[in-house]
Parts: sequence; C-alpha cells; structure tokens
Amino acid sequence: MAYTIPRLGKAMNAVGYSVGAEELPEFNILISPNPSSYSSIISSQGTTIRSVSICDVLGRPIYVLKNIQSSQVEIPTKSWARGTYIVRIETDKGVKTAKLVRN
Repeated sequence: MAYTIPRLGKAMNAVGYSVGAEELPEFNILISPNPSSYSSIISSQGTTIRSVSICDVLGRPIYVLKNIQSSQVEIPTKSWARGTYIVRIETDKGVKTAKLVRN
C-alpha cells in the first residue's frame, strides 16, 4: 500500500506580516582584553551602561553590577575559573550579549 501527498497548486500569500529580525538600536560594545587573565574593561560607544551581568556557560551568575551609569566598567576576572562566560550588558539604548574568555 502506498501513500501519496498532493502538491499545493497555489503559493500562500502572507500580506501584512513581517518575516525578519527587528531592527535594534545602533551602539557598540567593546570588551578588552578578551581573552583575559586579570581583568577586562567593557566600554560602550554612543550609550551609557546601566548594568552588567556575567554567567558561566551553564547559566549560573558569576558577577552582577547594577546602577552603573557610565560608558566604561572594569570587570575583575582574576579569581574566575578558566573558560567562556556570557556577558549581558544593559544600556540606555538596549541590551547586548557577548562572550568573555578567561584564560
């Protein structure tokens, strides 16, 4: 016994629907040095950093800094285990995430 699937004769139109990524505000975040062994500096261009939260790859919080209101923050990494960390930077123009490597 065989089964057949009929072919659609018309393509479906999706009028009025957006199928793309939402435009995010433009601002740059720089983490240096990266990889880091002692500390890293997170800098923003064109925006003010409000908070920084850093998690390990399992999602466990490692470092949280709130109420910053600056364009630059130093993150001490000397006591951290070697590995990759996820950095979440909240600014007055939006949120960005980045990787930080501790070597």
